[in-house]
Amino acid sequence: MAERLRNVSLLPTCGTIFHPYESDWKLLYSEDFTCSKNTKISASFRQSIALSGFQSEKSWGETIEDRGSQITYSALGQKAPLEEKKKWDPDFTKGEAVKNLPDKQIPDFSVRLGGATSNDVAKHGIAIRDDFHWRCRVPGR
Repeated sequence: MAERLRNVSLLPTCGTIFHPYESDWKLLYSEDFTCSKNTKISASFRQSIALSGFQSEKSWGETIEDRGSQITYSALGQKAPLEEKKKWDPDFTKGEAVKNLPDKQIPDFSVRLGGATSNDVAKHGIAIRDDFHWRCRVPGR
């Protein structure tokens, strides 16, 4: 099993965390937010949700999640059923509206549509991972 995983890497949260597999999973990097940046991003989402008028009446779990290196706003909550997600914003107009204010308030971060009901915030350049080849060189590979 270990041999099969030798060339496997995990890059969760838009590539802001990198786990290559060697003899076990290693943490090569994690681009975590400071507490003050986390607070700024979360406040921007809360304000944007209020101003957009797209606050869901029901949610399934947390709507703003601190993933360490990424803040995710999920309009219906992290545990929302797929059928509810499909109905919420089929043309992504709600997600775009919620994204607009953080785009302006926190321009030093990348704000992207994450999924059917979510928006993700990460450091600029991390989500695209332009420097992936430089950062991910692991000796012996």
